[in-house]
Amino acid sequence: MSCSTSRRGVLAFVLLLICASTAVLGLAPSAAASTTTMSTPGFGYDATLNNAPARLAGRAVVTSAQFGRVTELGGSASPTGVGVATETGSTVNLSTAGRSAEEAAAINQYASRSNAWLAENGPQTIRSTDGALRAEASAAARAERLAAARSGTPYSGQAGHVPDTAITGQASPPAGWLDMPGTSNQVCGGVLGSRLGQVISGFTVDGATPC
Repeated sequence: MSCSTSRRGVLAFVLLLICASTAVLGLAPSAAASTTTMSTPGFGYDATLNNAPARLAGRAVVTSAQFGRVTELGGSASPTGVGVATETGSTVNLSTAGRSAEEAAAINQYASRSNAWLAENGPQTIRSTDGALRAEASAAARAERLAAARSGTPYSGQAGHVPDTAITGQASPPAGWLDMPGTSNQVCGGVLGSRLGQVISGFTVDGATPC
């Protein structure tokens, strides 16, 4: 083999090494550019494969059945109005507008006694009374009215559950019965129908603590 041939072989080998070095140094992506981002379904955040701190890219809404609370991850509970439950429950207002003095007195007494029961037993989730529970609650009210009539102290109005069955889930009211004249019983129970699943901690009457 001639010297010229040997030099050409060495030169080719050197060129090959230079090309390989250029490919490694010039074409390899940087660590920052190679970071892969993946989205985690259901939680709205991005996490990188190199274990960098997770970055909150969205908000996941979590509804607590126990507290009726709507919370955003990375945020805080945001009540939007009267009757929207927080983790400690919300107050529900009862209006006496257009009611007689007797009806207003019954509404106040219902709210006061219900508040006392809720203070002792804690906030409660408002539930539906459809079906068997409604039938049992109505039967208990009829039995109460009949017993009162037989004892010589008949009801002048409806036999009202205190608190409402939608709050306690019980056919027989744990805080007793209340003689509720006119539409007072409907006022106290009617406000709960649109709040199923929410948590109640008490009542106000005309925006104030019941007297």
